[in-house]
This record gives sequence, C-alpha cells and structure tokens, in this order.
Amino acid sequence: MEESVQGILTRKNMWRGLAHDQDVIEQTEKHLLSLEGELARVERFLREFREAETYSHTLSGGYQGTTAQIARTLDEQRDQFGWLPDGDGFDCPFPLSDTETSTLWLVMVCFRGGPQLSTRRALKRRGFIDNFDQ
Repeated sequence: MEESVQGILTRKNMWRGLAHDQDVIEQTEKHLLSLEGELARVERFLREFREAETYSHTLSGGYQGTTAQIARTLDEQRDQFGWLPDGDGFDCPFPLSDTETSTLWLVMVCFRGGPQLSTRRALKRRGFIDNFDQ
C-alpha cells in the first residue's frame, strides 16, 4: 500500500498542471495537422507522377504514347536522326562582337525589369533606345 501511495504522490508532484497538458495537446494537434498536410501533398505528387506515366501524349512527328514510351522510341532512333553534337562540332565563330554583346545585355536588363530607370536613362543617353516612360 505504501508503494501505491508513493506512486500517487510522485505522479502528483511531477504533474505540471492542466495548462501545460493543454499546451502539449495543442502542439501535438498542430504537428499532426502539418503531417497530414505533408502526407496529402506527397500523395497528390505521387498520384500526379503515376498519372504522368500512364497519360498518353500525341506529339508532332508521329510520336505517341506515355512519356517513357516516347523516350524509348527516341532512344531507338538516336542513330537514325543523328543528334546534335555536344558543341565541339561547331566551327563558326560567335556572331556578336564584345560591344554588341554588352549592348544586348544592357537592353535585356532594361526590358526585363532589372535596374529599370537608371539603365533606361543610360541606354537613352547612349542612343540605344529612343524613349522611355519617366
């Protein structure tokens, strides 16, 4: 009987209170919700992945079937169509000079929404563009 009383007293002394237990329950429920969300996301990804493997495509050039089937067909035709070389087969020089490359880069930065106002002003001053807003 003394052991039972001792056990009850020990549990009572270790108990941190109802508020603490409620916090632990809430944290555990939040963690469970996040895990359920992650599980749903993974299951959705897996379902989409499986559907992609079973979905039949029809492409130009007479290619049709699942992605894997089209990939196998292309691999079988590799020698027939002679895929492009890795780059060491090109003997022609780059078509733009350093100045033209710099100009092209400036224009691309300008119209992609990069440092817009200052770049546009610089291009305007150099005569690369005719007008700009603001």
